[in-house]
Amino acid sequence: MVLKMGGILSRISLGVVLILVYLWMWTSVPELREIAQFYLIFTAFVFAWDTAVSRKTEQPLFEVAFIRAFPKFLLFAVISLVILFLFGLVYTGNALPSINEAVGKIGLGVILFHAFFVAILEEKVFRNWLPRQLQSRGMQKRAVWVLQAIVFAFFHYTIGKELLSIAVYLPLAFIFMYVRKKYSPKTDMANSGCHFAWNVFILGFLA
Repeated sequence: MVLKMGGILSRISLGVVLILVYLWMWTSVPELREIAQFYLIFTAFVFAWDTAVSRKTEQPLFEVAFIRAFPKFLLFAVISLVILFLFGLVYTGNALPSINEAVGKIGLGVILFHAFFVAILEEKVFRNWLPRQLQSRGMQKRAVWVLQAIVFAFFHYTIGKELLSIAVYLPLAFIFMYVRKKYSPKTDMANSGCHFAWNVFILGFLA
């Protein structure tokens, strides 16, 4: 019975896990409900677009086994966090206690939000869906890389209306794209882990 249950759990797809997390956050984290609604609408638009033009962005979500794919997310998140926080210590001086205190104040709901909503969803859209849309229209690889970076940076600029965000998110888009192509072209888990680490790093310094 235990082995059978383990087999069932090992086959649960990434898409099913995401849906369950979305539902949990929608009902249990009121402070994130409004922005969660924005991401849900954003996701629905992408999937509806693909359905209309007979492309299946969502298909890998329901083919990739979550338990098999997620360790790569965690591995790249940990590696990226170590690199980022070492950089943060050098940049700010002896700020480790304040960083630890800030990160410690981040709630579970916010952590799950940035892991499942922001990191995985944005990587699926900006490093998976958008490049495939551009390539299907005959755009060259270099142009695709540049345009996805511009769109990604502009998207984050519209959220905070800060020009500095463009300078930050342009190179990040290239880094995330490189990690995806090299380490997880089918699942987006490596680049999502890096993206999640960046979000936690920002929360640690801005909280």
